[in-house]
Amino acid sequence: MKYVKSSMIQCCVWGVLLDFGLTFATIPYVLLPTISGYPLGILTSLGMSVKYQTFLIIELLIGVGCSIIGILENRYTCITRPTSTLNNLAFILFSFHGILTTISIIFVHSPYRNAILPSCLKRKMGPQASSFGKD
Repeated sequence: MKYVKSSMIQCCVWGVLLDFGLTFATIPYVLLPTISGYPLGILTSLGMSVKYQTFLIIELLIGVGCSIIGILENRYTCITRPTSTLNNLAFILFSFHGILTTISIIFVHSPYRNAILPSCLKRKMGPQASSFGKD
């Protein structure tokens, strides 16, 4: 639990700020068929522009989302800490499988080789090498 406390406090603070922003500071009145709206909160009566209020709410939403992702990331780290070596090994083997199959299909399947190699050789050697095996 000690690993998650700071992430939970951060999520709580962002959530409280978003709640304060939506219910007191801006109070958005949304007109749904046209996806438009108007702020009715205290910031409107103080003279703050609508675009700055929208920016404030979007930033608060991003903060809440990032803090939730932080909690989930921390939870994943706490759960997989003993098996992280196996996890890393699985990703390395999966990546190696992709490289191995790509290289083997170039050497085994001749239509694919004839389509791919000329474009690779044009980039490396210039326009004079247009196909594989030409002298």
